[in-house]
Amino acid sequence: MSSELEGRIRRAMADRAGAVTPDLLQPAIPPTAMGPPARRRRMLIVAATAGLTAAAAILTAVVVLHPHRPDDVVPAGPPPAPSTTTPPPLSPTATSSPFASSTAPATSPGR
Repeated sequence: MSSELEGRIRRAMADRAGAVTPDLLQPAIPPTAMGPPARRRRMLIVAATAGLTAAAAILTAVVVLHPHRPDDVVPAGPPPAPSTTTPPPLSPTATSSPFASSTAPATSPGR
């Protein structure tokens, strides 16, 4: 490095250091000022992140280790055929119809 460049750097640093006055300086915030709320918040964030990570790992394991198997699914086939049985009669005894006779054929009144 040249002596001219070193001189310029020294002067720039001295000017910058001279610009800082005690009025511009502030005391640092002591570590005890942060207190428990900041620590609790930080711990809450860590715990939430760990919980979400664990949930994602469990979900991934369930999906990977228990894949959907086609033999578990019952195929949708055609609907069952309707029953062809006749319903039982409403009364237990058989009655004859007063209008029709099963032994005589029906005739028209004009013949």
